[in-house]
Amino acid sequence: MKKMFLIAVSIIMAAAIILVAYGSFLNYESERVINLRMENRILDLKGARAKNSTFLPVWHIDSLRLTAEHMTDAISRQEGILEEVFVEENDYVTKGQPICRIGNEDIPIQLAQIDVNIAKANAVVTRYKNSYERYKKLRDFGAVSLEQYEEIETNYKAALEEVKQLQLQREQYEIQQRRLVVNAPLNGEVLMLYKNAGSFLTTGASVALIGDFSNLEFTDVVNDDELNRLGDLSLPGELVINKRDLDKIYNNSYNQGNKGIMQKFNVKITAVEPPLEVEADMRTVHWSVDNSSGLLEPRRYQDATIYAVKERQNLLIPKEALIDNLKDKVFVWDEKTQQLELRNIITGTSDENFIEVLRGLDVGEIVIISGKEGLKEGQKVSVDIESGEIDG
Repeated sequence: MKKMFLIAVSIIMAAAIILVAYGSFLNYESERVINLRMENRILDLKGARAKNSTFLPVWHIDSLRLTAEHMTDAISRQEGILEEVFVEENDYVTKGQPICRIGNEDIPIQLAQIDVNIAKANAVVTRYKNSYERYKKLRDFGAVSLEQYEEIETNYKAALEEVKQLQLQREQYEIQQRRLVVNAPLNGEVLMLYKNAGSFLTTGASVALIGDFSNLEFTDVVNDDELNRLGDLSLPGELVINKRDLDKIYNNSYNQGNKGIMQKFNVKITAVEPPLEVEADMRTVHWSVDNSSGLLEPRRYQDATIYAVKERQNLLIPKEALIDNLKDKVFVWDEKTQQLELRNIITGTSDENFIEVLRGLDVGEIVIISGKEGLKEGQKVSVDIESGEIDG
């Protein structure tokens, strides 16, 4: 009986082992078949041929800060209460034009007091003058001593000097009084008013920011590859600012030719530092922006775009073909072998849809523009080639 039991257990264990082994075999075979199918699978992708064509280059700038060369604050040169502001933001002012008036009760009191002192001093001068002239005649007749005459002369001259000093003090008070009106330091636009009526101003406090904003500037730091993508540095371009950043047009009078949110601003490169003939890893490009429309302000703008004004011709591919942020790799499809090749390329400028290829591709070669994730070099794929993707 015990022997029969052991035989039964052995049979059951053998059957279990056989079942486990068979299951493992089936799982292995299934994975092998799946992998084989994956290896032999031919993906359906989209591609485009590299073509020579003309295009209008576009450069995107994530952020730029516009500055004005001629910009300064209107400064209070006298303390007091800001009684009245004569201008508003975005007003155009000329040099010397009143910006605001400051109230200071001490200055009128000081002027009134100095006038009283001057009147008293003039009375003393008149008295000494009469004595001086009388003593001068008496001296000529020998009726008074030289010492008496010189004493009267000294008193007279001292009285004149006293009046002179008081007049100088009055002029100082008049200067302080004139400084109660803050004037524009230059021709330009009132960009910002720092203080409101009723505010207390200390000497040297900024009242308003004024500048000539008809021409603005910004800089961009680039490497030589990026600089080469700009093409001919002597050619102008057109700057387009993100519409949401042009909020100023809603509270500003339109200058001649102002197109509002559709405005494009002429730009040009004014300098490259260090110059191109000097070896350097990075260079600073200085741009000048024509702001005669008056829409832009000296501040930071996001998502700006510069459009070239002159077309250029080169080998182009769709921007969708690029597989990394460095813009230097694409998948190229061989029509004969139907296999993919991961190709390093050197790119140049681009427009909204296409980018030029400086090196690494030939005319007519096919680049993949869809389903690039997960692709491998040497993989077989089927490609539907788009036609008419590049005009020209």
